[in-house]
Amino acid sequence: MLTKTGRFALATAMLWLAFGGGGRAAAQIVISTPGGLNPGDTFRIAFVTDETTSATSTSIGTYNTFVSSDATYQASGGSVTYQGTPLTWTAIASTAATASTAATNAIDNITGSPLAPIYLANGTEVASSYTTSSGGLWSGALLNPINDDLKGNTVSSSVWTGTYQDGTGYGSFELGSTVYGQSIAGDSVSSQRQWVNDGSGSQTSKSPIYGISQVLMVTSAVAVPEPSTLWMAASVICAGAAFRWSRRRR
Repeated sequence: MLTKTGRFALATAMLWLAFGGGGRAAAQIVISTPGGLNPGDTFRIAFVTDETTSATSTSIGTYNTFVSSDATYQASGGSVTYQGTPLTWTAIASTAATASTAATNAIDNITGSPLAPIYLANGTEVASSYTTSSGGLWSGALLNPINDDLKGNTVSSSVWTGTYQDGTGYGSFELGSTVYGQSIAGDSVSSQRQWVNDGSGSQTSKSPIYGISQVLMVTSAVAVPEPSTLWMAASVICAGAAFRWSRRRR
């Protein structure tokens, strides 16, 4: 029979096991290395948002924040990570100029090397680069559609872009343009120019946005355990140690 001290130690260990040492690790979506890439290679991740928004704002920051917030939403309030690095997001979108701000072209809204290939979260390659070269995002034809969210769910929808197929703003139809009150939208299931330029619609209607990550580098071929896995392992070790300690106290 366990002593009072032993019972207390075992109960403490079980509580630690149940609640993860005082709190569970935040939810995450963990991106795996796309097939064919090796340490030192770079790439980006693209996705379609689950949530929708109007296209009335002229601020590119509004759409950058929107895709970032949607990524957090998809991760159940946590983050999207790759080999321990949290991903940051910008919108694939072009916005109209105002009296005080210049227009923003989608091709200029992304920083970092334009030569990194672009993949969906499931490892499907959609473009060989962020350029107008053959196979590039702005070449007029994708390798595969950008039709998945970050959890691998297919999204078949019009997507606000305000953009020509070459990545520049579609004159008078950029997001937030007041010329006609309409903006250009793409088609998420298309791999031709229609992925980004499939016609215009009223800016007050709501549609998803394409998001794209910063450039990521493959640093290791070894999978890193998710935090939840590490918590579980530590919890089991703690419970075992408490049980052995209680036996010695008998």
